Amino acid sequence: MKNREFIKKANWVLSVCLLICIITLMLICYKTFLPRALFFLLSCSLICLARIFLGPSSADRAVALMIISMLIIGFCGILSIFTRRDWYIDIAFIWTLQSFIVTLSLAKFLEGKRFGE
Repeated sequence: MKNREFIKKANWVLSVCLLICIITLMLICYKTFLPRALFFLLSCSLICLARIFLGPSSADRAVALMIISMLIIGFCGILSIFTRRDWYIDIAFIWTLQSFIVTLSLAKFLEGKRFGE
């Protein structure tokens, strides 16, 4: 049992160190806001993809999938600011609605109920 707790703490410490390294690299390499924001969103999405593939339970995978959908919405928002095209906001809005519906259906599926119940 202690070995399992040690592995959990070690994974947490390694994740925090990875996040600190990513933020430090981002601050050193990029000087303007747009590359920093895009690099941060990309690195967070890669971490979430790792959680989807390596997640121990389906609930962890579902949470990582929801986080990736929020990162896509943020990516659309940043692109709409810098390109001054409002259709990125429309894409973000539609993605938000779709993500909400998928989250509800996935929660119902994980609970063991059918869609008609």
